[in-house]
Amino acid sequence: MRVPLGLPDPRTSVPCPQCLTLVAGHHGFCPSCGHAQGETAPPSAKGEFSCPGCGDEMSIWALDPGLGQVGYRGSEAQIHGCHGCGGAWVDRRTLDQMIAWAKAHASHLQPDAVKRQNMAMTEVVHYRPCPSCRQRMNRRNFARYSGIVVDECRSCGTFFDAGELEGVVAFVRTGGLALAERHEAEAKRSQRSNLPVMTASAGVDLPRTEFEVVIWFLRWVGQWVRRIAR
Repeated sequence: MRVPLGLPDPRTSVPCPQCLTLVAGHHGFCPSCGHAQGETAPPSAKGEFSCPGCGDEMSIWALDPGLGQVGYRGSEAQIHGCHGCGGAWVDRRTLDQMIAWAKAHASHLQPDAVKRQNMAMTEVVHYRPCPSCRQRMNRRNFARYSGIVVDECRSCGTFFDAGELEGVVAFVRTGGLALAERHEAEAKRSQRSNLPVMTASAGVDLPRTEFEVVIWFLRWVGQWVRRIAR
């Protein structure tokens, strides 16, 4: 299985230590953030996992050591990259570090500037096994708003197809998480506003104890039913 056209070749590419974008090995600077690539670490060793996407052996990519200071101090940040299809497996702890770093460096929220993707609904859905525990992974839209559908094992980590990990980081860095949180808050407010409101205008006294809450509710329902029956 070949890497999609336009993406860096994972056999010669390394993640930028500044913004985590996959950069072609011959580039001296990251095309996304302009950071010099001299300190970028190459794949450090063969990985222990097979790629959930194509079955090839995955290699371990060492990320910027400073990333280990975000969220989980002292831990080594690394991902498993596939040379065959360009996919990436990221364990839960490392992904938390990456998202925390991207969120800390996110730009001021401008909804029109958030980098989202259009979800493709035409492809046949395949549920892949987790490369670590071999249990079937769930598919979810990252942050419910990004449009990037990833394969997630809640116990072990997340698998990203080629380009998805960079897309998630770009989504977070452009304020996507803040926008998703805003939409969730608005949805909750909308749900609450659609609930029936019980007030003293129903002709009953407001409750004062737990027992009175039940009695008050039953009396309110009874009066409401009688009004409907008229």
